[in-house]
Amino acid sequence: MKKTMFSAVVAAALLTVFAGCTSVKTSPNFNSLPLDREREAPAAHINVTMDGLYFLGFLPIWTGSAAEDGYAAIFTNTVTLENATSILTRTARTDFNATRMSDIQSHTSSLFLLPFLTSYKSIQVSGTAMR
Repeated sequence: MKKTMFSAVVAAALLTVFAGCTSVKTSPNFNSLPLDREREAPAAHINVTMDGLYFLGFLPIWTGSAAEDGYAAIFTNTVTLENATSILTRTARTDFNATRMSDIQSHTSSLFLLPFLTSYKSIQVSGTAMR
């Protein structure tokens, strides 16, 4: 009984700590410094992070939402490069009236938490919105 209770508490703690979430952070401060010689001015630098918890490395349990910042999805594989890039470009277009993106970069990482049972996956995409 104690082992079962301990396992449940550990599982709940892992879900709380590594819960999937989508995060969008922006910085419109460039100190009037142009980024390149083109006519467009930088509007903001945008960073999107999507995290997820997976069972056996491929079955999604708790992942970041592909629709909104700060929300999660259950049993849906949303932690993909396509979804992160979609959020990046949507934020640039709707929040900053951007007409072009510059310097888009991405980074993907995975970590197995318990040997071959659960894994944590993260995708980060960033770029500069230009007007």
